[in-house]
Amino acid sequence: MSKDSKYSITVVDHDCRGSGIASLLLGAKIQWAKEHGFKFLQTKVGVSNHPSIGMLNKFGYQVVRLGLSKTKRPVLTMRLTLA
Repeated sequence: MSKDSKYSITVVDHDCRGSGIASLLLGAKIQWAKEHGFKFLQTKVGVSNHPSIGMLNKFGYQVVRLGLSKTKRPVLTMRLTLA
């Protein structure tokens, strides 16, 4: 993760889903970003990925845009303001 728009991707193995690991990782990422002066975090998530959208909403992310991925699938751009 960096301030120059590089990406951080989190993938949780199917067998570990529902264990809370993604929430722990996202919480740590948010804390790290705050400590390093980030003003916001932004992510893209597929519109049909309801578990991820719900988790992002739980942490305060808001939808800022509906668009298409490079493979033409609908995605939401979601942002969490930290400042």
